[in-house]
Amino acid sequence: MEQFALTISEACAASRASRTTVYEAIKAGQLRALKRGRRTIILAADLRTWLEGLPAVEPKRKHLDAVVQTAPRLVSPALRQKDERQC
Repeated sequence: MEQFALTISEACAASRASRTTVYEAIKAGQLRALKRGRRTIILAADLRTWLEGLPAVEPKRKHLDAVVQTAPRLVSPALRQKDERQC
């Protein structure tokens, strides 16, 4: 059964983020945290929302060129168009 609420340590392990990163996200208002007594908890849904809101990594041009040459069907049409406009 999936946990509904996570401690800070559990949220760090689940998200593969450091304690500092999690606390900074809470302080910045990016990640919602709740208090239950002295314990800080994060709802699993809030952690998932925070993770899904993180920016995607853009492939580097050199890597993109290699992928296009070896497996062009793996590159999305949007990336191909963006790459063609930069030339």
